[in-house]
Amino acid sequence: MTDIYRIAAEFRSAIEEAIQNGEIRKMASFPTGCCGMASDLLQRYLFELGIFTWYMSGRYGYGVNGESHAWLETMDGTVIDVNSRNFGNIN
Repeated sequence: MTDIYRIAAEFRSAIEEAIQNGEIRKMASFPTGCCGMASDLLQRYLFELGIFTWYMSGRYGYGVNGESHAWLETMDGTVIDVNSRNFGNIN
């Protein structure tokens, strides 16, 4: 799994660099509000590398106070979340 975490960390760095260079404007608030798009892009990239993941999403709270989040999981349940710093977790 170390390779997956390394790949995910490099992918996150690439997203941050692309945002800084103005290449990805839709994700300017990354990581806030970008978990779905970032997870989708990472899932496609991992698939090209031969790594299968499931796209996961969840919601907690209701109405205006509701929060949602998206992340990836491998077949053995390993969580891959390039937006995790958004929630105070560093993976």
